[in-house]
Amino acid sequence: QTRDKARQPRRELHAVLQELMRRQHGVRKVVHQKCWQIVESLAYHAEADLACAMFADFLDGTRDTDELSFYLYCTRVLGATTTDATSAPGRQVAGRVSSERANRA
Repeated sequence: QTRDKARQPRRELHAVLQELMRRQHGVRKVVHQKCWQIVESLAYHAEADLACAMFADFLDGTRDTDELSFYLYCTRVLGATTTDATSAPGRQVAGRVSSERANRA
């Protein structure tokens, strides 16, 4: 079982999101409403936006916490690499492809 930095077992994303909503809003009815707004927004946008679709997969458990951990790690590493490489004017990132090309692969 994967553990976080505090050596605690990783929790499902939906549980973490619900806890965040409880901390931010406190009132049960408001938390419930906000959670449903997220679900409805994801359902509406997931077809056209791959990031929304992937987040929905992590949220509903289609993709597990190991995949989420790997995805977040890769995003952090690639984001830092891309930021460093693009900070020089006129310099292209080696191996970078358009989202259109990536979707075809």
